[in-house]
Amino acid sequence: LLQILNRLFFMLYWGFDNMVILCTIKFIKKDKAQYNRLGCTSWLLGLVIGLVINVRKMMNSYYEEMKIDNTLKHSTNETQNDTLRNKLNKIRHGRNEIYLNIVKTLGDMIAALNGSEIPQKLLNKSFNDGFVGVGGFLSAVITSCLLYTSP
Repeated sequence: LLQILNRLFFMLYWGFDNMVILCTIKFIKKDKAQYNRLGCTSWLLGLVIGLVINVRKMMNSYYEEMKIDNTLKHSTNETQNDTLRNKLNKIRHGRNEIYLNIVKTLGDMIAALNGSEIPQKLLNKSFNDGFVGVGGFLSAVITSCLLYTSP
């Protein structure tokens, strides 16, 4: 269900973002600021759901690690222990990717928050461009690294 909601909000973001483009090129004669705000709000909701998904994955990886550790403590079968150690290494490696995805999502959330005008409503000012830029740059670097290191 969370994956479906996540994709639904990203689809809405894509739709509103395309409306902004159509308004910018004067194909549609509407206010693009409203579409931009709706698009960024959809993006933000998709990111929040993605963050929840990643935190759940991280919690599950700790639970799996704990189960394997307990099995290793009580097992005397070396072949099984080697298999479990390999599985443990995969879980730990996968957790690093989950951490990076969480940081990447937080970086994207800075821009999405600013575009949805939430800081303006809560703090009476928006995030400065440097802060938004650092968040976007961080997200882009992590995305590139994950794509480069993926099997």
